Amino acid sequence: MDSILRRTRLILVPLVLVALALAACGGSDGGDVDVAVGDGGQDITVAAEDATIAVDQGDGVQVPDSWPAEVPKPDGTPTMATAGDFENGTGWTVNYGQADAAAYDAYVAALAGAGGEAGLSMEQNGLRSDTFDIGGYQVTAQLMDGVGMTVIVTSQ
Repeated sequence: MDSILRRTRLILVPLVLVALALAACGGSDGGDVDVAVGDGGQDITVAAEDATIAVDQGDGVQVPDSWPAEVPKPDGTPTMATAGDFENGTGWTVNYGQADAAAYDAYVAALAGAGGEAGLSMEQNGLRSDTFDIGGYQVTAQLMDGVGMTVIVTSQ
């Protein structure tokens, strides 16, 4: 049963992210939206007039090639990765389902070591979050107990 829930989450989470992103950038105004699904449903690309989002999930996921060079890549293999181009900027998200506090601390240290300017930091009810400005990008790292780490990068 746990395997079915994990697979369902791997499919639904990216679709919800895609729908929210398209709605936020005006993709819901009745314009054309193209959806391409490949690799047995593991790769999804959604393109609207002013936005494109590519989702990679399942086996063999990698940090997107378009990841900004100024921002350190987290260690390990992600369980899901997205890259999006929007009318007002570009963004990337990587999820690491097996990450723990040590992996999170190492990544936050890497951001600081790469010259990242620390911003908002919080810890509450099993959720940790740290934000950095680095090389024209805002990087938010989040760790949730039992779920793993998510890194969100957006152009400023």
